[in-house]
Amino acid sequence: MDGITYIDPRGDGRYLITNSKDQTIKLWDVRAFSDNNGELNTRMAVANQNWDYRWQRVPKRIHKAKHMLEGDTSIMTYRGHSVLQTLIRCHFSPSSITGQRYIYTGCAAGRVIIYDVLTGRIVSTLMGHHGCVRDVSWHPFHQEIVSTAWDGAIVSWRYAGKTALDNSDSEEESDNDSPPQKLRRSQRIAAQRAKHAAAC
Repeated sequence: MDGITYIDPRGDGRYLITNSKDQTIKLWDVRAFSDNNGELNTRMAVANQNWDYRWQRVPKRIHKAKHMLEGDTSIMTYRGHSVLQTLIRCHFSPSSITGQRYIYTGCAAGRVIIYDVLTGRIVSTLMGHHGCVRDVSWHPFHQEIVSTAWDGAIVSWRYAGKTALDNSDSEEESDNDSPPQKLRRSQRIAAQRAKHAAAC
């Protein structure tokens, strides 16, 4: 565990995610509190950190750390993105078109990473930036993601696949001619939810 760079609530009063300098995103249930042992272990782990994420490389011991800290009450840990140089944000995907099935984040390596909330696996890596991607935003009713990075570019990623949930051959399109990437979505469900939201 290390310093937190961003917190995003799910909006249901129960769950939130944190992005951290330990190169992980964690899913938390606010109803599950840490005991004294968990707090002590976390403080000791943070006190033993001796690197600065703003200008140093990630120590190998952090990359290799696959075990949970004793007393960790998080529900899930997501690994595969890098948090360096700045406070990189993470978010839940919109409930109206994805049911908040995904967590997405920027990455110091110039990518946008999308995780499956339930499995923890990376479902898509969007590449096209040449600098640290600090923030990403998913349109609440359209299959579109916008990312901003230190390369000065703002990139719009649009879904261009079929309507089935399991589109292993579907692709993302970017406005900056970057390579297309795979991403799964249900446009039918998104259209139904958008129609319902407009009627309310």
